Amino acid sequence: MRILLLNYEYPPLGGGAGNSTMNIAKSYAKLGHQVLVLTTWHENLLELEKNNNLTIVRIKSRRKRKDRSNPFEMLSYSFLAIKNRKLVLDFMPDYSIAFMALPSGIPAYFFFKKFKIPYILSVQGGDVPGFLSNIISLRIYHFISLPLTKILWRNSIKVIANSKGLMQLAQKTGTKINTKIGYFPNGVDLDFFKPKIKRIENKKPTIIFVGRFSPQKGLEYLLEATFLLKKKYGDCFFKLELVGDGPEKKKIVNLIDEYDLKKIVTISPWCSKEELLEKYQNSDIFVLSSHEEGMPNVLSEAMACRLSIVSTRVRGSDELIENNVNGFLVEPRNAEELADKIDILISNKEIRERFSTEGLKKISNFSWENVAEYYLNVYEKYKKHL
Repeated sequence: MRILLLNYEYPPLGGGAGNSTMNIAKSYAKLGHQVLVLTTWHENLLELEKNNNLTIVRIKSRRKRKDRSNPFEMLSYSFLAIKNRKLVLDFMPDYSIAFMALPSGIPAYFFFKKFKIPYILSVQGGDVPGFLSNIISLRIYHFISLPLTKILWRNSIKVIANSKGLMQLAQKTGTKINTKIGYFPNGVDLDFFKPKIKRIENKKPTIIFVGRFSPQKGLEYLLEATFLLKKKYGDCFFKLELVGDGPEKKKIVNLIDEYDLKKIVTISPWCSKEELLEKYQNSDIFVLSSHEEGMPNVLSEAMACRLSIVSTRVRGSDELIENNVNGFLVEPRNAEELADKIDILISNKEIRERFSTEGLKKISNFSWENVAEYYLNVYEKYKKHL
């Protein structure tokens, strides 16, 4: 089978959707399929990579930053992907998967209309109308792009969400255009993300956050919770590492200064997959403080590395975490509750051990190979009904 994957983000660019694309691409290649990834170039990245069955082509869009992209830059990817149609025609895939309906669905739709290449849409969150509805700019974006979104969804083989909560949100739009939304959860690279065999216990419990520094991640509440714990324990009882970058970095630095948390909190930039594994393995607790998510890959990775979890109750997290069994679930935007649950874990090693053991059991059923097979089965079912 020949499969085209379209995404304006691919590691080291972007976040969860790029990570999903990379892992599904590798899974298909491992299964013996020929895979072409059409993504965005950035400085210090190769424009062309070939590795056995996997070819990655990076096109020079107007993207300026590694961690984020504005709508104009995203659209430039769409048009440049279409401009590279000869490359797609030469490869002539059986089908394509577009990650993020906007912008990746635009070239997928073009290739469907021009070359009869059917496509599957993998929606991730920000491309679903109603997601983060409290952000006015995103509401306007969804309103303006809704007619195009409907066209892209209606003409796809299937629209697939990566969490049940996101599926339910997407179905509100799908119902209006007589389109049933599918669901399959993200996987995790269980061969790579795993606990350290011989781990030296930290003198201080170490907490880690990994993600884009953006409003939806709720980092101001995590820092407020850290401040509340500092008032109880002082500076020397635990550590917090924030791994990532994004538009709210300046605000986060200011909050660290305001709360006087410099002795507790460190900020680390985006790092390689290998470096991230080491950070997970050297930590004790993972915290997800988001207001909204699709299906947070970092949560799965942390569970696979046997970390104890405190997460807000958002789409995706409640499918991975059973409260008080393999982690704690707290309400979003509640620093006091977040501090309370972190407090229990940093002061009680027995509960940390129980949560981390149960979390590892839970996540062991999730693999990217299963995700890749699901998408393949969606195409095979479509093909039978032609």
